[in-house]
Amino acid sequence: MWHNIEEKISSVKGFCLSSKYSDGKIFGQQKGVKTLGFIEIVSESGKKGFGESYAAIYTPELLPDIVKFFEQHLVGKKIGQKDLIEKICDIPFIGRNGILKSVCGSIEIALWDLRGKLLGKPTYKLLSKKYKKPPCYASGGSVIMTSKEIEQDVEKSIQEGFKAYKMRIGYQAWKKDLSRIKSAKNYLGTGDLMIDAIMGTLKNPWKLKEAIKKINILSSFKPKWIEEPLHPNDVHDLSLLRKKSSIPIAAGEAYSGLLEFETILRNKSVDILQFDCTHSGGIDLCRQLSLKCKKENTKCAIHVWGSPVAIAANTHLSYSLNNIIYLEIPRIKLDLSDHLWISKPKISNGYITLSDAPGLGINITEKIKEKFPPIKGSGFRIKK
Repeated sequence: MWHNIEEKISSVKGFCLSSKYSDGKIFGQQKGVKTLGFIEIVSESGKKGFGESYAAIYTPELLPDIVKFFEQHLVGKKIGQKDLIEKICDIPFIGRNGILKSVCGSIEIALWDLRGKLLGKPTYKLLSKKYKKPPCYASGGSVIMTSKEIEQDVEKSIQEGFKAYKMRIGYQAWKKDLSRIKSAKNYLGTGDLMIDAIMGTLKNPWKLKEAIKKINILSSFKPKWIEEPLHPNDVHDLSLLRKKSSIPIAAGEAYSGLLEFETILRNKSVDILQFDCTHSGGIDLCRQLSLKCKKENTKCAIHVWGSPVAIAANTHLSYSLNNIIYLEIPRIKLDLSDHLWISKPKISNGYITLSDAPGLGINITEKIKEKFPPIKGSGFRIKK
């Protein structure tokens, strides 16, 4: 079993890489690149495990120092220690949620990758004895795309093996957004359409009355869900909106730690709870959330918006759970993406299939670090 691994941790580091978008579609990214944050854990024998931090997209400069803080509590500890991550995150007042919890969870991902590599097994086989392929959807439809570009994006997604598609709204004029949604729906046919209002990202987010009005209009498109229709702070109003909405409400990517997620569940604020092990607080925490969703009779889906490391980690997580209704697969084409897979998963007929490569099936070499160095001032920002 993985918890019998006696080998110890020799080093833990956080680093960032910056990559251009091969399709040129950039929203909110400075310097024309997307900067992503990673964690590297090295064992005594030199094996390396990797994790990804979603928080680093917004604050790339902070990641190395936060990981360095945690390193002092990890070096010399056994890689198979069960409560290792729980112990280092047990910091009074500031360890329950926020960026420390987020990064701590990302360190845990690297630990699971390392465990799999040391044992020669894919991580999902260490997480559960029972596993299954999750349905997945293509996540594209940038808020800056035109209706024509949306059509092309949906068409490519279907060609790549997807049956469901998510697009973003809320940035362009309302009439243009409706036209964009219509284009997506027409080309998607009977497949599920998800609509993400990204109100946790945009300036001047919708308020309750506006959200109710717009959701009533959007209901004619029969989307699978409407995501983040209010700012993440508006938990109470989100509960009120859910009662009045004719479309299922989804949210979760903005939260971290059990406290924030339990608040959402207790207030019955969502129909679909979304979590992401690269930000929510790690793989084990997300597995706890899956169980809580079962008890609360709430559906759950997995959010992903990063590199192949984030895709791999969340896919392995989803394999180990039996109540995931959808796994998000971002369609962002980063120049570094193809360099990270040891064995790329396959998407067919709306499902994703992992290989049996050890760990998460990814690797970040020194050559990759040299090829994609971090660019200062490239964290996510929007002007409008």
